[in-house]
Amino acid sequence: MAARTEDRPNDTPEVRAIHIVASEEARQFVRQAGGLLFVWPRRSIANRLALTTLETSCEPPPGALDFRRFEAGGFLAFLHPSMQSLPRHLELQVRGWRRRRVAAYWNGLAYVI
Repeated sequence: MAARTEDRPNDTPEVRAIHIVASEEARQFVRQAGGLLFVWPRRSIANRLALTTLETSCEPPPGALDFRRFEAGGFLAFLHPSMQSLPRHLELQVRGWRRRRVAAYWNGLAYVI
């Protein structure tokens, strides 16, 4: 599902497209949780290696009003404003056995490039 948003840096409209690929299980999970999915980067540092992964929640995190909104075919996806560059594909799948959650993948990768 292609999604579009409009940013206005320096009052110049810029349209960016992102292709949100969600499994049917992920779509149903988000819809049952209220139809909203928030995605933000999480930076981890270990042994001088910095790795950024994506965290998700169906509950609005602090600062949720600043997130960018994308239509995602049956639910709304919100991306954190610190994500200046967007992936070509944002893949969403349900993960976990005990604690079910939506996992987000940046262009098919578990980390952000």
